[in-house]
Amino acid sequence: MSRNIELKARVENLDAAREIAHRLGAERISRFDQWDTFFPTPEGRLKLRKLPDAWELIAYHRSNEASARPSDYEILRLEEGEILRSLLSSTLGIEGEVRKTRELFLWRDVRIHMDEVDGIGTFLEFEALVNENNAEEDATGKIHWLTDLFQIEPGSIESASYLELLAARVG
Repeated sequence: MSRNIELKARVENLDAAREIAHRLGAERISRFDQWDTFFPTPEGRLKLRKLPDAWELIAYHRSNEASARPSDYEILRLEEGEILRSLLSSTLGIEGEVRKTRELFLWRDVRIHMDEVDGIGTFLEFEALVNENNAEEDATGKIHWLTDLFQIEPGSIESASYLELLAARVG
């Protein structure tokens, strides 16, 4: 499995976050819509993600901590996901769906996501890759540094997934 260190925070002003990313020298990659369908699993999480031109089946394990936390994941890229979505939903059922618009920036080996999530608001997310060139401690340090740079208050850091936040709002 691959690993990254990630942190998610609720933010009020994505324009201010864009300005900080620009000053940082982060490269804006794109802005696109995502549709995530979550399926029930005995452990971990499983989602099928629809992107503008592809699909991804993503399995991952992550704790719910309001801090920089490791996430272990595997991604299977698919040309066509409608059939898989139909198969998984008919056999496993659907746990929930999340729709969002994501603006993606890259800074070094860190993905910076500026998300507008339907029904729950705007968020900033950092994902630092852990690999042979970037130890977990280094990745965590980058996340903490970015948290300070973007002036993220501890109370705005989210421990729950978008699906859980949406379910709490609806429920």
